Amino acid sequence: MKAAIEAGIEKARSSDNGEGNGKEKGKGEEVVLKATGKAIEKLLRVAVYLQAQEDVEVRVRTASVGAVDDVVDREGGETGESRVRRASVLEVGVRLR
Repeated sequence: MKAAIEAGIEKARSSDNGEGNGKEKGKGEEVVLKATGKAIEKLLRVAVYLQAQEDVEVRVRTASVGAVDDVVDREGGETGESRVRRASVLEVGVRLR
């Protein structure tokens, strides 16, 4: 996974859309990564890795979202009820400096 992240960063650094030399391409654009549940720990590790890159700006935000659960009885039939629960979300915004 580390190699894929490094390849993506290098591609963003060197990409050119025909409007110049490519050095400003991607600057100002933010890529947002989101994780919930057990994936929060993995995304946090990715954020720490990206912070170590010299030309990458990382912003970490927390949020919560509502998730709807359909209630199912023990026999597997739906009861027609739904419950809304809150789930924590970690957002990591990444952009080139």
